[in-house]
Amino acid sequence: MQLRARVHGIDQTIRSLAKASDEDKRAIREGIHAAAEYLKTKIEAKIGVYQPGWAPLTFETNKKKLRLWGFSGKPLLGSGKMKGSFYVHDSGGTALMSSVGSSSDYIKNHVYGAPARNIPVRDPMLVTSDQEKDACRQIIIEHIYTTYK
Repeated sequence: MQLRARVHGIDQTIRSLAKASDEDKRAIREGIHAAAEYLKTKIEAKIGVYQPGWAPLTFETNKKKLRLWGFSGKPLLGSGKMKGSFYVHDSGGTALMSSVGSSSDYIKNHVYGAPARNIPVRDPMLVTSDQEKDACRQIIIEHIYTTYK
């Protein structure tokens, strides 16, 4: 299962540019890709850092992390497989869209929670895309403006 995050609100702005020239579309695609790369970096930085509203790790989880990996108190961080699983996916074709995804099987447990395994919802992708929406929009706009210079 693969999960992806998009920055909501940018879609309408970009769609309004769909009738742009080929050169403009190239700048828009480059901007969208740069924004997705930025978002990916920000998502990866959330791994191991508590976010507002996240439940604290249980004593048992901290004990297990300390035994297996030599540290405790860091949510979403264990073997490091999930942190290294994020990627940017460009839509290709005529679509003006990129997204950040994860190929990790672990991410779904954190995005949706896994009550049977005592894993609460701790979604680093949605939190980050919401927090970084304005920065992503600015990256796209700067790429478009660079084309006109």
